[in-house]
Amino acid sequence: MTDLEPAWDALIQDCFEHSQSTAALGRFFEAALPYLRAALTSRYYGDPTLVEDALQSAFLKFMSIFRETPKRPLNLGYFVVIAWNTLLDELRRRKGHLAIDELAESELPSIPAPSRQESNLRLSLIQHAITLLHPRCRFIIESYYINEVDPKELAAWLNVAPDSVHMAVKRCRDRLRTVVQQLSSEVSAEIVSQPGQHPTQAIK
Repeated sequence: MTDLEPAWDALIQDCFEHSQSTAALGRFFEAALPYLRAALTSRYYGDPTLVEDALQSAFLKFMSIFRETPKRPLNLGYFVVIAWNTLLDELRRRKGHLAIDELAESELPSIPAPSRQESNLRLSLIQHAITLLHPRCRFIIESYYINEVDPKELAAWLNVAPDSVHMAVKRCRDRLRTVVQQLSSEVSAEIVSQPGQHPTQAIK
């Protein structure tokens, strides 16, 4: 990353206006790649090849997005979320299951998830709520549920007794539940006020 922040609004707008232009897409991809890679590796520190595979798949999704007319202005954070969801999809494909799925199921019991769209809403709420947690809780939740760090190893990282890890996870889950409930209420109110809006667009 350079010291000069890229002009994201101009780069993204250029991609929408010239969605078939290799040059326009290339400028955005080149500028966004280090940011996206850093965002993924800061939260998932497993197999680095999986991150690269997810980024390649995410860029293909970006190309499809640029061929559509946006319903609202998009920023880099929007593409970071897509890249993160793509990484989770890649993890599921390789492992068949993710602990974060159980977390979403338990923290959002009132939202059914029979469709892909509603399932993405669940995970988007959880992921956004995690970013709002205190750094220590964010580290514990991401380590335990996303990176699936062994509790004994996590205890060593946290400098606590092994028996204390599950209590720390529970406290952070309780804090996460509070944040998720607040976000869920805000999203529900946003959807009601703008019924034509895609559910994930209501997540700020």
